[in-house]
Amino acid sequence: MAFRRVPLRRLPLWKKPIPPYPLYVEGGPQNRVLLCQFWMKLIQNTKYEMPNDRVHFEIHPQMSKLDVKQYLEKIYNVDVLKVRTYRTTGYTFEKNSLLLKNTDKGRIPPSKVACVHLGGEHTFTFPTLFKEEKESSTQDQVFEMGELQKELNLATNWERPSIPPWFG
Repeated sequence: MAFRRVPLRRLPLWKKPIPPYPLYVEGGPQNRVLLCQFWMKLIQNTKYEMPNDRVHFEIHPQMSKLDVKQYLEKIYNVDVLKVRTYRTTGYTFEKNSLLLKNTDKGRIPPSKVACVHLGGEHTFTFPTLFKEEKESSTQDQVFEMGELQKELNLATNWERPSIPPWFG
């Protein structure tokens, strides 16, 4: 049985290795890297309430603490006091779980996370993307029940949409 290698262009971004920086040879041209080879994804810590000067990033597996600090300072002009990194373990969904769709079943790969303590006056708060639900009053519930009844009437006469439900 022969093993086929997957081309690098088809690998996901988190699996691609970073090519080594070219060595400088005396008398040769200056080496330049136009775009950063690493990537960082801002994530929200849902377990704990974090202060505004702490930010969590999912980072490329080959990044070090110094790389994270230089990335934020040089590209985004953000002061960084301290960086901690740790690796999360991957896990596999159960195959026979009824709570998950078929597209969600499978394996979640391990990742590397960086906890960054921002310095100076830099703070970050996640925006609220979804409005909080307010408590509905009894009038709203009565109105919703009326709409629900109309939908049920339409559902019973699905094969005759042009005939009104009272016609029988």
